[in-house]
Amino acid sequence: MEKQNPFTLALSKTNPILSDTGEVCDHSDNFSNPVSINISDITTFLIQNVGRYCDRYASDLLISHESLINTINNLNPDRKNEYLWLGLRESGIDGIAYIIANIKDHSPEYIATYYRKVFCIKISSVFMGKFTVELADMSNDIYSIACKVKETDFTLEDYDASIGNKSNSYNDKLHEMLHDIRHLSQTASILKENPKNHIPLNDIIHSLYNIQYSIQKIIDTSKK
Repeated sequence: MEKQNPFTLALSKTNPILSDTGEVCDHSDNFSNPVSINISDITTFLIQNVGRYCDRYASDLLISHESLINTINNLNPDRKNEYLWLGLRESGIDGIAYIIANIKDHSPEYIATYYRKVFCIKISSVFMGKFTVELADMSNDIYSIACKVKETDFTLEDYDASIGNKSNSYNDKLHEMLHDIRHLSQTASILKENPKNHIPLNDIIHSLYNIQYSIQKIIDTSKK
C-alpha cells in the first residue's frame, strides 16, 4: 500500500506566493527552447532569500536553478507534476533527498530550526499545451511534515513512488552530491589560504555524510 506523501499533502493546502504560466512550443525544430515561460520573478525571489538566509554556499542555488530549468525543458504531455524542494540552511541548500535524510536523523524540533526557510516549486503537468510553475513557502509546515515522516517511516523511495517518478532520487542525489563535493573543495581552498580560519567542523562532516549517503543510494538504485 502506497504511503501518503506528507510533503505534497501539506503543499496541496498551501497557496503559492508566486505563479507563472508557460506553454510547450509546437515547433519540431525548436530544440533549444522547447517551452516558453518567464520565471524571473521566482528566480529573483529565490536569489533574495538565499542571500538572506544562507550564510555560506549561497551558490548552491545555481545547481537548484539548473535542475529547475532542466525539469521545465523536459516537460511532455504524459508527465506528472514535478516538485523541487529547497531547504535553506546556514551553510547552503538541501533538496528533497537530504531534507528527508535529515528528518530521519533528527527531531522535528531540530528540523524546524535547522532549516531557516523551506520552499517548494511545483511544475504542473502539461494540459492543452500549457503548464504552471508555482512557488510556495513551506517554512511553517516543515515541523508537521517532519512529524509525519517519522510517524509513518516515510522514505525517499516512498516520495518518488507517490509522485510517479522512479528516477527522481537518482538525479537528485547526483545534483546534491555535486554541490557537497564543491563545498569540500571550497573549504579546502579556504583552509589552505588561512589554516586558522574557523570553519565549523559540522559543515565538513555534513558534506561527507551526504556524499556517502548519495553514493550508497545510487549503488542501491543501480542494483534494482
